Amino acid sequence: MATGTRTFKGLGCPLNGEFEVKQITLGTDIVTIRGVASQSGDFLVCRNSALSEKFSVDVNGAVIAASTLTAGGAITVPAGSGYGYTTLGTTAPTPTAAGQLFLLQASTAVQLGASNASNDMIYFALATTTAIS
Repeated sequence: MATGTRTFKGLGCPLNGEFEVKQITLGTDIVTIRGVASQSGDFLVCRNSALSEKFSVDVNGAVIAASTLTAGGAITVPAGSGYGYTTLGTTAPTPTAAGQLFLLQASTAVQLGASNASNDMIYFALATTTAIS
């Protein structure tokens, strides 16, 4: 999309207080953050009052959350873009609803688990321990 060129009343965003940016032109990006050619710092950092980083978008576009990152929709890896991955936890989560799935790193094996209608955790055993390469 096209990048916007206007600023807040000819100045910039206020340094203190809340503010709203309202889109005027339908086909224009609302907010654009542009780094310099040799940028090494993060694009965006959200911190709490103790200045602890809670959420950031780094120089490479990686999204980093200090806690659970929840998506309101599907998370997809576009075809041809490589791969998606996650680091597995070593303890099972507490299910909050039936049908939740999780992967768990248990010693040198990976376990698949799910919660049933009674909110009980069900673990599935792998049929083989042969690695697929």
